[in-house]
Amino acid sequence: MAGAELWNRRDAHLSARHRTWGHDLPAVDIDFLLVEYFNREPYAIIDYRHENGRINLKSANSVVLQRLGDRAILPAWIVVYSYPMDETALWAEPIEGPWKFRPVPLNDLARKFPSGQMIESDYVRWLEKIRADHESK
Repeated sequence: MAGAELWNRRDAHLSARHRTWGHDLPAVDIDFLLVEYFNREPYAIIDYRHENGRINLKSANSVVLQRLGDRAILPAWIVVYSYPMDETALWAEPIEGPWKFRPVPLNDLARKFPSGQMIESDYVRWLEKIRADHESK
């Protein structure tokens, strides 16, 4: 079972500081990267992005994640997610209702699996299929 996130925001101070080091030291600011694993073995790299975010598969961030997956011999995706929100809340809090997920493959290993928008229960089964495929190798 995954543990709770300890901090609600990223370290903006380090991000700002890193940018002062110059253009010759680029880094990828990943929105919400998770490495799915089972029995201490990684089986997928997933960068989760809210549906309001932009996806550019030719951007440095996307290409770096694709190459990271290739080098690790793991499928890599950007997974776009959405959930019903209370639009009156300051931070648009989730409310009861279906979450949706749409995997966008970044490398050939990820393209072997079906994609398209899924409700949460289907998405969980999709993750389980990826894990089972990895375990069979």
